[in-house]
Amino acid sequence: MKKSNLLSYFLLLLGISVLIYFLTTLDINSVKIGLKSLDGFAILFILFLTFLTVVIKAFRWQYLIVKATGKEITGWFSFLSIIAGVAVGSITPARAGEVAKPIMLKNTYGIRISETLSFVFSERAFDLLALIALFFLGLLFLPLKLGVYRFYTGILFSLFILLILILFIFPKHFKILLDFFIQKLCPDKWKLKCLDLNKSVFAGFSVLKKKDVAIMMVLTSFLSMVVEVFRLLFILTILGVNVNFWSVSFAFAVSVIFGILTMVPGGIGTTEVSQMAVLGTIIGLSNTNLLKLGVLLDRFFAYYLLVGIGSVVLIGTQKWKKKKTFFNCTLLQ
Repeated sequence: MKKSNLLSYFLLLLGISVLIYFLTTLDINSVKIGLKSLDGFAILFILFLTFLTVVIKAFRWQYLIVKATGKEITGWFSFLSIIAGVAVGSITPARAGEVAKPIMLKNTYGIRISETLSFVFSERAFDLLALIALFFLGLLFLPLKLGVYRFYTGILFSLFILLILILFIFPKHFKILLDFFIQKLCPDKWKLKCLDLNKSVFAGFSVLKKKDVAIMMVLTSFLSMVVEVFRLLFILTILGVNVNFWSVSFAFAVSVIFGILTMVPGGIGTTEVSQMAVLGTIIGLSNTNLLKLGVLLDRFFAYYLLVGIGSVVLIGTQKWKKKKTFFNCTLLQ
């Protein structure tokens, strides 16, 4: 077994263990009381918000492929590709499973993986920027009244905006700078891989030179994150947890970034625990059972449900490929 696969399984097992421990801390009676507050309308609205994020990301992927390759892909195919990427990401660290999208494009539309792989990194870059923006905006509006705190937060946010401008206005110079640091700091055995990865990441920035593409990527990335935050806010409000949009934005951004940094596939366990810990600290709850339930419900709809649907999509795709191959072979005989 390869070391990379062994690491993935270890991290997945670690995440599942953390999630199981998190579940054992729930009070059953509080869970029953909390679940009673979820009526049919609330569940349907949560599902609507969940699939709305998928629709936004599917539109973004479809739009990016058309602009980059000139080839039209259907909205339904793009929608299924996003869900399949979530499923594959459940067994790969840092959401690397979203490379399933270029593979599906190759199998269905004959578009080479090398043409579209870099756009996966571009999407991840925009998602990360949207998360960091939510982090700083949440930080600015947290219920803290320290003048010094506000001042330094404003400076950090300004530096973040400046970094974004440098990244997207001068991508070639930014790539050269990163190549320099990789050459100087990266161990020899990882150096070539890191340089190739850096090259792939910045290859996707070529299409972003078009203003309409860059604006669309920014809007769709930020909008999808805002919908995710609003879903979590809605669930917590329904359960009776007193939170506001900015607190939830901050906690959501921190938990997702923490999940990515831990490299646990899908952020299983780590996202739930960190999200609950941050929110619990901000709002100062003594009884966190309803907060835990809200975080778990949000993760169920936003991640675990999509993983299940995505797994069905992947299995169905493989079966269809086999049937299609058999049908073509029969016609040739």
